[in-house]
Amino acid sequence: MRSSFLAPIVVFLGGASALTAQQTHYLPKSFAPETAELGYWSDVPMMRQNARIQLFYDATEVGSSSLVATGIAFRYDGPIPKVGAPGPFTIQRLQILIGTTSVGLPGAHFDSNLSRSLSVALDQKWQFLPDPGSQTPDVWGGPQGTLSFPFRTPVVLQIPQGGMLVVELRVEGNDIGARTHALLDAVKTTGGPVDGTATSSGSGCQASATAQPATILTSGTHAPGAAHSIWGKNLGANSIVVTMVGASDQVGQLGPLPLTLPGTNCAFATSWDFFFVQLADAAGNLEENAVQSLLAVPPLATLNGATIFEQLIAIVPGANVHNLVTSDKRTVMLGSITKPSKGVYAVSNGRRQDAAVADLVEAAGYALRIDAR
Repeated sequence: MRSSFLAPIVVFLGGASALTAQQTHYLPKSFAPETAELGYWSDVPMMRQNARIQLFYDATEVGSSSLVATGIAFRYDGPIPKVGAPGPFTIQRLQILIGTTSVGLPGAHFDSNLSRSLSVALDQKWQFLPDPGSQTPDVWGGPQGTLSFPFRTPVVLQIPQGGMLVVELRVEGNDIGARTHALLDAVKTTGGPVDGTATSSGSGCQASATAQPATILTSGTHAPGAAHSIWGKNLGANSIVVTMVGASDQVGQLGPLPLTLPGTNCAFATSWDFFFVQLADAAGNLEENAVQSLLAVPPLATLNGATIFEQLIAIVPGANVHNLVTSDKRTVMLGSITKPSKGVYAVSNGRRQDAAVADLVEAAGYALRIDAR
């Protein structure tokens, strides 16, 4: 484990052949972060117990398409008031991966953003100090260098034409909680996903004679390249819930819609072009923004303004002769996605380090220093 208070000091001894010219790249280059505070900030990942984030920069924002990276550093968004516990705080496992991708417009599905595997540059327990609330722009590497991350081995990077540099962080077991400030400096630009609309119609049926009708809800960003959470209430205690997503509310696999289940007031309201499974809790509810509730829409401009239909179908033994409970219908008109005005992007999940789908996608660039040779 690296000490919280000692930055690594590397001394190169020997002849001229042992020396390599050192380079420093400040990203995103268009915003001159080496001299200026940026106008945005994020609490992901340093203020989250668990998180996964992918940061993307094109060659213009890196300042080079080819480099050999030996480490990276972030900085805090300052100045802000000094609050809470002084630290140090411990991340039980911090992974930093780096590489490049030919994907020019990332989306909410982490693995789909990568055209090749990333290199593991760091994987260990880590301690860091919070923002002391000192100056602007804040210090690269954070207080006493605890936001400076030397790589275990240099990583050769070649950004393909139209592609991007990728820096991924996975944070597991961060004990900072919400006790103090650890907001990373960043910039927000234009472009990326723009939210659409979601409305409910019809009515669900009941899991029991005394229960309220089952209800579907959504939240998040309803747009190509983003993800929204599909959740609900009154679905039956601990029930298995199938989340249905379809392109039609007029005709389904079993015929015209809506299709009422005989002997009940439950009805299928959407076609079943795609589905996934969730598990209701003891109160019969699905958790909002749970990792398994997220639907990632591909980052395709051809989906701008498209309409999809969503419904929850719970398996509830004894609810009726079919043992099925259906929710009302959710009609989602997707918003839009456009290329960002600058070559930066951030895709993150602030709940799990192993999440497959992000809960936030934005045209944002974190202030990042890359040490290279």
